[in-house]
Amino acid sequence: MMFPATLAQSPEKLEFGEKTEARIKEFKEKLGGKLDDAKQLELLASVHFVKKTWHPNCSRADIAERLKKHKKLFFDRTPIGDAQIQEAFDRCDSLGLN
Repeated sequence: MMFPATLAQSPEKLEFGEKTEARIKEFKEKLGGKLDDAKQLELLASVHFVKKTWHPNCSRADIAERLKKHKKLFFDRTPIGDAQIQEAFDRCDSLGLN
């Protein structure tokens, strides 16, 4: 596996092994149109982070409540709704990000 010397380099310079390439392809396919939606990616990453680091043993409802206390807005300052949080949980589950 090779990584660029700086983040400013083009992503075309990245090379991954066969298993990693397959995992990336699967991830992209499961995300579908969400891959181009920065808000959805932000929320997906936030839900996964909170599940794994802050509250790994809490219920989904508890994690959602705690997430809403810390992250009320997307990066563009629009509110995050309950349905969006639940969709992010479902997406995490479908991606195997438990």
